[in-house]
Amino acid sequence: MGVKFTPTATGTRTGTLTANDNALSAPQVVALTGTGVSPTPPPTTGLFGHVAIVVEENTNYSSVTSSSMPYLSGLMSQYGLATQYYANTHPSIGNYFMLTTGQILTNDDAQTPSTFPVSVDNVVRELVAAGKTWKAYAESLPSVGYIGGDTTSGGGQYYVRHVPIAYLTDVQNSSTQRQNLVPFTQLAQDLSAGSLPKYSFITPNGCNDAHDCGLSTADNWLKSNIDPLIKNSVFQKDGLLIILFDESGSDNTNGGGRVVCTLISPAFSKLGYQSTTLYQHESVLRLMLEGLGVTLLPSAASSAPAMWEFFNTTGGGPTPAPLAIATTSVPGGTVGQAYSSQLNATGGSSPYTWSASPGSLPAGLTLSATGVISGMPTAAGSSTFTATVSDASSQTTSSSFTLTVANLTATACTLYVSPSGSDSNAGTLTAPWQTPQKAASNATAGQTVCFRAGSYPQTVTAGYQQTFNNSGSTGNPIVFTNYPGETAVVQGSTRINGSYLTFRGPAFRSLRPRGDSQCHLSCWPLPGGLQQRHPRQLHP
Repeated sequence: MGVKFTPTATGTRTGTLTANDNALSAPQVVALTGTGVSPTPPPTTGLFGHVAIVVEENTNYSSVTSSSMPYLSGLMSQYGLATQYYANTHPSIGNYFMLTTGQILTNDDAQTPSTFPVSVDNVVRELVAAGKTWKAYAESLPSVGYIGGDTTSGGGQYYVRHVPIAYLTDVQNSSTQRQNLVPFTQLAQDLSAGSLPKYSFITPNGCNDAHDCGLSTADNWLKSNIDPLIKNSVFQKDGLLIILFDESGSDNTNGGGRVVCTLISPAFSKLGYQSTTLYQHESVLRLMLEGLGVTLLPSAASSAPAMWEFFNTTGGGPTPAPLAIATTSVPGGTVGQAYSSQLNATGGSSPYTWSASPGSLPAGLTLSATGVISGMPTAAGSSTFTATVSDASSQTTSSSFTLTVANLTATACTLYVSPSGSDSNAGTLTAPWQTPQKAASNATAGQTVCFRAGSYPQTVTAGYQQTFNNSGSTGNPIVFTNYPGETAVVQGSTRINGSYLTFRGPAFRSLRPRGDSQCHLSCWPLPGGLQQRHPRQLHP
């Protein structure tokens, strides 16, 4: 026999279960003890001092990624993410009404405030009744209190169906409440003046909400315009920001498809929290009103699943350490030599993104978004550059570094070979030889033969194109290498009859050790994509 029950309160309860069967006359009595566990309980009073919502447009959950929307993705990772959040309907207008009235009301996007005035219970009515201030900040709204239709007269595409508060008769019929329907530019002024209302409904224009433009445009807009709200000192102490999409782009699951909903509260969020509970827009309406201490909830919001699981309802959530650059200096480089150095950061919230002003690094080097300085320096000198790192919550910090690039000294080369030289020359920098064979035949232990850039295709010995008969000595090999910053290619086969020969650069197409002599070879990669051979000893 199985017993199933659903706890309705926390705590431990003890009781008895009585069961009668057909075999025994006396009932069987079993003592039961059960513990009920509930999710995070709601606060007894309003948890938040300020709540705000930003609504984006028509995008599937899976389309919001770290590449399409890096800023928003960072907020999703750092704060709360409802992974099973679904819009209620298609197209847009019904979802906006659900967010403000708890009802879909209509699916006709062509309706305007004058053709479809809404008199049902709504967010403004309950806020005003509870003595809470509010504003709707609408980008490209042509004027304060505007309740007309779509327009571009406000400097961008304004879609009235994305501003559901304009439809409410509580606003339309009150000159006082209409003053709270304002252009988005007012938000920055209210933040600066310390007059942010308790409730804010924020609507980007038709481009910046991803309706008419790409996700990268919407993401950049959020970073430029909403990040200051998150970082506002008052909002940091008691604020809640919800960023969600009104409906999916191509999904009808649960009415409007799966969409992103991220919940951001610097003071109260469980950092990095992800929920698998199914939520829809009426839950957000409930959270925003209950979060301000409003107890009367419009329509479906009154019975919608509560979203308190995302928050530490007593506050005091862990705060990341301040973002800082841990690297204090970078190593120097050498002209013509591969360079790589990793910059490191601490604190803040990963992932980190690095940048430097274009052209500030030494020529040939770049700084990747992951903080790696790499490339091949092409000129000597010292460059001072500023590296900036930002984290997932858009904190930024910068540090200055000096990177010095040195030339490979020409004195390291004792003999020189160039495709434009002549074997009758002296093998100097200004009078180089022409063939590898000439260099191999004349170099002695401890000398370095530098090959100038170019190709060396000549044939000089029957059967092989070069035969190296000379040898270096222990600790004093003969070195064959590229001239600093240049790359040489020695074509064809090369036979090695000597020992203690080091090849550090010229791309010899084939090195063939003679079978009847000992040969100590060291072959190393050099810049320019040269083929690597591991150091080895060849014995007869």
